[in-house]
Order: sequence, then structure tokens, then C-alpha cells
Amino acid sequence: MRWHTRRHSYTARHRIRSASHFWRQRDYGWGLLAGNPYRAQPTFSGRLKFKLWLSLSTTVALLGILLYHPFFHIQKIIVAGQERLTESEIKEAAAGIMNTRRFGIFPGRSYLSVDVAEVKDILREKFPLQSISVWKTFPQELRIILEEKLSTIIYDNGKQYSYLGLDGKVVEIAQNVTPSEWRDAPASWAISPSTTAPTSTESLTKAVHVPDVGRVRAELGNYPIVYDTRRQEASVNQTVLKPQAVQSVIAWWQFFSKQTNVPVAYFIIADEGGAGEVITEEGWRVLVQFAASAAEQTEALQLVLKEKITDRQALKLIDLRFPGRVYWE
Repeated sequence: MRWHTRRHSYTARHRIRSASHFWRQRDYGWGLLAGNPYRAQPTFSGRLKFKLWLSLSTTVALLGILLYHPFFHIQKIIVAGQERLTESEIKEAAAGIMNTRRFGIFPGRSYLSVDVAEVKDILREKFPLQSISVWKTFPQELRIILEEKLSTIIYDNGKQYSYLGLDGKVVEIAQNVTPSEWRDAPASWAISPSTTAPTSTESLTKAVHVPDVGRVRAELGNYPIVYDTRRQEASVNQTVLKPQAVQSVIAWWQFFSKQTNVPVAYFIIADEGGAGEVITEEGWRVLVQFAASAAEQTEALQLVLKEKITDRQALKLIDLRFPGRVYWE
């Protein structure tokens, strides 16, 4: 009886160990989760393949239409802001840029192909421009807004008109002064011998040179006209004005054209030191120093015009030659 109990106890313990060993083996096998080599791999269905093919074909067809159909090509070029440059030469230059193929296969006039940055850079290299903006308007327009860089003035020595560069040298002799541009001086003008026409002694104190501004600008371009009362000879490549004087004239020209509603007729330079005048089309004059800072003088003039002068029709002159002081009559 005692032996039987022991044997029964041994058998029970053996069964428990065997069961525990069995479950440990199954847990180890279940944790591996090995893939089934006979399982069929997933594939795209025929409907999904058709959708992908249709989407890709539609995209390619749409790009092809946008690239090659004439309706989506730039047909109209709009230019604004030009003064001395002509609209036609700007348009021709822009059209020439777009007439070349992109990457050898894409039409350059296509709305998608036109690179506005490239158009802007090439036009800036080709023309003297202060600023330029280029953008596309869907589907057929290219707009160009520009501001020209002024690098030329018209020099008048009382005998002929010449083009001057920023360095003060004569670039080209354009045309002769006509006899009708010498006339009697106004009584209010103080005429010195340097401003008189080379005629008889009796007329030396009466005649004064007045450029025909309308005709000169119509024939030579919309540039500042500078009359040099010293009437020195001018030949090609000869320096007749200091670079500072040329730059100051351009600064004055831009000030009047952009910051006031006063049109400038022409400028007068009286001596090598840079003393001169701005002659307005309203009939009054501004006495300035072209050798001094134009910014300080223009600031003083703008203040006087806004706060001190109420009636420009009665105005005769404004004197800005003395720093910190402004006189007017």
C-alpha cells in the first residue's frame, strides 16, 4: 500500500513535467511564425491597373496639350514703362527669347515653358534698365514693366547737340543748333558775355540761346538737355563735363520726373565749379550747385514747394546754392 502510493506520486509528477515540457515546445514553435512558402503572393487587380494607366495617360495628354496646343502659347506681349526705348524693340527681344525650344523638344512659347526669370535676365543684359518685372497671365499673355537706366544726356554748347556718357565724354555729335534757337533775352535774366551769341557787338548783351526742347527730344530722344554757357568746342571722346556734374544732372532730372509734377525744360551749366540752373517748363528757375550733393538740395526744394510756395504761377526763381538756406522770388 505504501509502495503504490509512492508510485502513484512519481507517475503524477512525471506527467506534470512532461506536460510542462510539451507546452514549452509549443510556445517556442508558435513564437517563430514562419511564412508559408506555398501561400500565393498578393497581386494588383485588373481594375487597379486600369485606373493607374488611365491616370498616367490623362496626365501626359494634359501636359501635351498645354505644351503644344497654340491656344496655350504666348501670343501677346504687353510692355509698359519705356521712355527712350521703343516698345517694338522690347517685344522683338522678348519674342526672340521665347522662339527657341526648351531642352530641344518643348516649344519656347508655351505658357509652361516660358521662364520669366530668363526673360528678365536677358532683357537686363540687352538694355540699360534700372528695374524690370516680368510675369505671365494665363493662357496667352506676357507682361513686362520696366524702368530705364539713364546713362546719357544731350550736351548743348550753343553750336551743336551731342550725346554725353556718364564719364562726361562726347559719344556722338547729333546735329547743329538752328538759328531760331538764339533769341532776345528776357529782361529779368542777367545775361553775361558767356551766354551771348557770337554775333555783332550790339547784340552781345541781348541774345540768349534757348534750346528747342520739343524738337530736340522728338529727334534725339527723351534725355536731359544741358546747355553749357561756356560754349566750348566738343568732339567725339572729348571730356566736356565732369562726371559729378553729369550724375547730378541725372539725379535732378529723376527728382523732378518722379517726385514732383513740375516738368523740366533743360539745364544750364555756367562754370567749371558746377554752378548752374534748372529751367522748368512753367517758366521759373532753380539755381543749384551741380558739384554738391543733389539729395540735400532736392530735399530742401521739395520742402519749399510743399510748405512755402502756394502759387507757382507767380514764382520766378528758387536759389539753393547756399547750404541750409533757401531763397525764392
